[in-house]
Amino acid sequence: MKRIAVGISGGIDSAVCAYLLKEQGYQITAVFLRLVDFLPTYPPAKIAEFLKIDYLEYDFREEFKKRIIDYFVKSYFRGETPNPCVMCNKYIKFGLFLNKTKEMGFNNIATGHYVRKRLLKNRYLLLRGVDIQKEQSYFLSLLSQYQISQCLWPLGELSKAKVKEIALSIGLPNRNVKESQEICFIPNNNYRNFLVNYIPPHLKKEGDIVDTQGKVLGRHRGLWNYTIGQRKGLGICASEPYYVKKIDLEHNRLIVAPRRELFFKRVIVTKVNFFPFDYLERPLYVTIKIRYKSKPAPAVIEPLDKTSIRINFESPQFGVTPGQIAVFYGEEVCIGGGIIKEAL
Repeated sequence: MKRIAVGISGGIDSAVCAYLLKEQGYQITAVFLRLVDFLPTYPPAKIAEFLKIDYLEYDFREEFKKRIIDYFVKSYFRGETPNPCVMCNKYIKFGLFLNKTKEMGFNNIATGHYVRKRLLKNRYLLLRGVDIQKEQSYFLSLLSQYQISQCLWPLGELSKAKVKEIALSIGLPNRNVKESQEICFIPNNNYRNFLVNYIPPHLKKEGDIVDTQGKVLGRHRGLWNYTIGQRKGLGICASEPYYVKKIDLEHNRLIVAPRRELFFKRVIVTKVNFFPFDYLERPLYVTIKIRYKSKPAPAVIEPLDKTSIRINFESPQFGVTPGQIAVFYGEEVCIGGGIIKEAL
């Protein structure tokens, strides 16, 4: 009988994931990954007790701080918009967790993500979950072939409504717990309160807010307070709204522009990862999401080298931000993803 380690978070998705795999005859152990000091609203151990499965905790707080929180802070203070959830999946949930379970003799790991996979010509493809409103392939776009090969995702074929129905039918004790939409290490998604503990001195200094021609429009309160695409809180009196277009760290300037100037057709993406092949050899027509909630936009991607590509969007996209993740799709298949370096 295969031994499966299921990542348990305290929510209903991971709980239903564990329940479904147990019903399929696997030997299940629920594993809670301790990543931060505070705990989930509903204790994961109680879910394991209800499901009558074994329970373990792995304390990854030190590794999570080094790999994810430090990455987030450094990226943010470079004027980028980091995506800690994508990196946590790559290095922690499907990295450290997978390695630890293999050391302990488990055959596979499983999580409550709404994604699917398929083996085709000796390569694992990552597919969107069938629930298009919930599917999470965006967050797993940087996983390796090995990582995908070792994972089970039973919720990929289900809708969120069906998962809630299952939770209700089995009397899951945490079925009414409100799901968190927050970054796990930033309570209430209050970035400012979190980052204030890490600000380097040079980012606290006030400086000029200028337009793209260099005309001074106002003063900023320290560059750490701003992100690309931001409109509110600029304190500019103008005939039309201005948005942050660029954070000029070298000259301590905030460069702003009207919304129409924040649309871009060409984007450079680095550290690319592909599922159907190792690297892109020729131009490929795809649709692309530059944020998890953004609508997929038609584009052609073309190789620059084995680790970088250029996106050529059919229509200009608003607020393309360095540091974010661009994810490429071909209908239901997630072709891959990479880190946005520059918008042209």
